[in-house]
Amino acid sequence: MGVVTFVVVLLRSGPEWDASRPMEEQSDWPAHASFMDGLVDAGFIVLGGPLADDHRVVHVVEAESPGAVRAMLARDPWSETHLTIDAIEPWTIRLDGRDGPPRAEMQPELWVSDGPAALAFYEQGLGAVVEHRVGGTDDTDVVAQLSVAGARFWVSTASARLRRFSPDAIGGATGRVLLIVDDPASLVAAALAAGATATSPVGDEHGWRLGRFDDPFGHQWEVGHPLVPWPPASTS
Repeated sequence: MGVVTFVVVLLRSGPEWDASRPMEEQSDWPAHASFMDGLVDAGFIVLGGPLADDHRVVHVVEAESPGAVRAMLARDPWSETHLTIDAIEPWTIRLDGRDGPPRAEMQPELWVSDGPAALAFYEQGLGAVVEHRVGGTDDTDVVAQLSVAGARFWVSTASARLRRFSPDAIGGATGRVLLIVDDPASLVAAALAAGATATSPVGDEHGWRLGRFDDPFGHQWEVGHPLVPWPPASTS
């Protein structure tokens, strides 16, 4: 098998940790729990949880460097108050009984006229996490990988020179993104509140619960989940 390297993070309780209370009863627990769930959904945290003493926590993460780990965990509402980083170490896995068959994954790339504004919309409207961003020639030149509950896609600034046209440049879209989530109504509502335009309300059709909207940059989105086992059994 191939050698896989992760990063192991050891954290310990910080100055605002109340030793008389369990983890779930610490102050700001909901905000911390929501943040950590987002990191799991984004694929950043692979494994994680407290040790037996409940004052130390271990995370196994996928990250480019210890600096990237520190930068991400600094956004945690518990950072430096309830949890402080004790150590960050690379971990090379040489034995893994979880190996499965090779699989493929498709990650669409959306070309937009305003890269920074698009990132802000996808973060606010879809709850997306920016997992990776490549520096461009200026602040508006964006190439970034995002994820929504683990579903990854890319966003980059359109370029006529490279024949990468945004929907507003051609007066329409050439495709549509289908995002499968458990609660399409909540996600669509958040997208509309952030500036998207509804094109079809959330409802049941063709064995799916679906809603549709256009984002502020002209890309069409369909959000929902199947109501029956999918794909359906062939009737032929």
